[in-house]
Amino acid sequence: MSSTVEYIKITPTGILLISDTLDSQSRNFQKIEEQHDLTLEQTFTKGMLSDNSKRKLKGAFNLINAISPMRKFQHPEKDIMCKFKLTFITLTLSAKQGIHTDIEIKRELLNHFLITIKRSFGVKHYVWRAEPQKNGSIHFHIVTNQFIHYGKIRDIWNNCQKKLGYIDLFNQSHNHINPNSTDVIAIQNPKKIAGYLAKYLSKSDPSRRDIKGRLWGCSDNLKLINDNWIELDISNNELFQSLYTRNEDKVFNHDFFTFIPMSSAQMKKQIPGPWYNDYALYLNSVATS
Repeated sequence: MSSTVEYIKITPTGILLISDTLDSQSRNFQKIEEQHDLTLEQTFTKGMLSDNSKRKLKGAFNLINAISPMRKFQHPEKDIMCKFKLTFITLTLSAKQGIHTDIEIKRELLNHFLITIKRSFGVKHYVWRAEPQKNGSIHFHIVTNQFIHYGKIRDIWNNCQKKLGYIDLFNQSHNHINPNSTDVIAIQNPKKIAGYLAKYLSKSDPSRRDIKGRLWGCSDNLKLINDNWIELDISNNELFQSLYTRNEDKVFNHDFFTFIPMSSAQMKKQIPGPWYNDYALYLNSVATS
């Protein structure tokens, strides 16, 4: 760790410390992440998403994960309550993509779907990712922190597909108009969430075609960046030294910064009250926006 620490910042994945050797204009977590990948370090490979896009996508996902408490929902088929933190939705076309471009499908179908779940179910926070299937057709992965019955998800998406004729095309081959075009997973274990992100949101397959237009997006509130840097004095340096020692086996050290990865539970237990309170206010501003 640098001998002198000037500023710290609490992020959704841990504590970042900037040494006094880094000039103030570079005191920006987004730029620092480009120097050293602080989250999911080994899970991303080069592909259709640029490094900058991957960083922003991960930032949006880490933020929705941080603001989302563990909650319960009524199992749609059993008389039991189930826990969930995030909902992972997959949307596929019910017939092979034909004359419609990726941009048309995103504009006419995906946007319609997102608008509908916002209005009908109060969805405020979400991240989406577009990618090609093996057959070349575009499909979408969406992460949100709102529970929606899988039957409702399917009904909404199939209704969206009608706009461009995909339900009619499905009916011609299958003689019904209710294709199994969606998949919904309630993510219950926070420790597996990073795995879902790595596998489904950021995977790249060079053998498949490129998606035209935007590859991912998120709700505007997940673009809010916490710029609340804390300037350390001698006593605060001692507090940080304590945090560093307690988590030394996980620390990332760099010439210009130090990063201590932490889960939300670890943050609540280990981060001093005044530091954590400011961070909690930031998360609340995102959650309520």
